[in-house]
Amino acid sequence: MVFLAIVFFVLADVLLLDIAVRRFYGEFDEWRSVRRMIGGHPEMQGLDGADRDLIVFKADDAIREMVMENDAPAGNEPFLSDLFLLDEEDF
Repeated sequence: MVFLAIVFFVLADVLLLDIAVRRFYGEFDEWRSVRRMIGGHPEMQGLDGADRDLIVFKADDAIREMVMENDAPAGNEPFLSDLFLLDEEDF
C-alpha cells in the first residue's frame, strides 16, 4: 500500500511539474514574440503584448481591396471626398 502511495505522489509531482513547465514555456514564448515585434524601439517599450491591435494594422476587405488594387495612385482627391463638403464657400 505504501508503494502505491509513493507511485501516486510521484505521478502527481510529474503532472504538476509538466503543467508548470508548459505555463512557463507559454509565457516565455509570448514574451519572446513580443520582444521580437518591439525590436528595441524606445517608443514601443511601454506597449503591452496582449493588445496586438496597436501593433498590427487590421484592414477590412474594402480598404484592403482599395489599397492593393489601386492602379492609379497619386490622385489629388481626399480619401473620402463625398463625406467632405469641399465645394461650400464657407469652408
